[in-house]
Amino acid sequence: MKYMKLKKLFALAVVFSFALPQMPILAKAATTEASTVIVSASVDYANWDANKAYVSGDTVTYEGKNYKAKWWTQGDKPGSADVWELIGTAPSNPSNNTYAAWDSSKAYVSGDIVSYQNSNYKAKWWTQGDKPGSADVWELIGAGPTNPSVSKPAEAPNDIWGYALNADKKFGKNGDFALLICAVIKKECNYGAGLSGSPSSGDGLMQVEPNTRNAYSGEFQSTYGHAYNHSNLQDQVYMGSMIINDNIKQFGNIYNGLLHYNGGPNWYPGATDSYGRPILADQYANTVYATYRSYGGKN
Repeated sequence: MKYMKLKKLFALAVVFSFALPQMPILAKAATTEASTVIVSASVDYANWDANKAYVSGDTVTYEGKNYKAKWWTQGDKPGSADVWELIGTAPSNPSNNTYAAWDSSKAYVSGDIVSYQNSNYKAKWWTQGDKPGSADVWELIGAGPTNPSVSKPAEAPNDIWGYALNADKKFGKNGDFALLICAVIKKECNYGAGLSGSPSSGDGLMQVEPNTRNAYSGEFQSTYGHAYNHSNLQDQVYMGSMIINDNIKQFGNIYNGLLHYNGGPNWYPGATDSYGRPILADQYANTVYATYRSYGGKN
């Protein structure tokens, strides 16, 4: 019996002698597999677009997280609809350091990152309506959006330049459009300085009248993914920028787009308003276009 026990012990020792050298290899394999998952979780995908159709397997980034579509979808918000599978977190710092602009009407959760007045902030906990830079819920994490292809006009305030860059990014203009937006705001209200005491101060930075805002509200919703909020300065810039972009596309170039931004879609030389006064859209376009070019505009 002792002999048999020794034989069994010897056999077990042989088994372990072969098994033990493999353990580091198995551990290494497990480590490699885990690290692969972590790397895949931080891949940078295109931002989710509410107007775009996605099919099974398509991947997007939304509010700092990456999602994969399980089946065909359009307009279903990641994180809220079953069609989207969470597959990881988005990179914590985009290559161009640009995040979505803070929206006072939107709710944010811990870890969400926004851009506000040319600085980036990360939410520490749930928040809505608490202004970055003023509320403890927001942690300053660095400088805001930059675009190496253009330079901020010296007279443009940092916050308005940030709003213009965000709108520029939305339309994929590579910075030049931000210069045009600033030139329009300069003409309309002198970067906000001309609003105080003005009878049209309620029309905002880009002087878009209530009837026009209402007419474009549906397009605004589909373009930016939220309802227009006139008390939000970023939305004021978004609205005016969208209308200018539409006019540029409809009338062929920046100058003609400015003519109709000021004079309306049916403007023509010699046109008058309902009181018989001439609509001097050409003078408006000349001034704005000259400012845009002085800022470094190329088109």
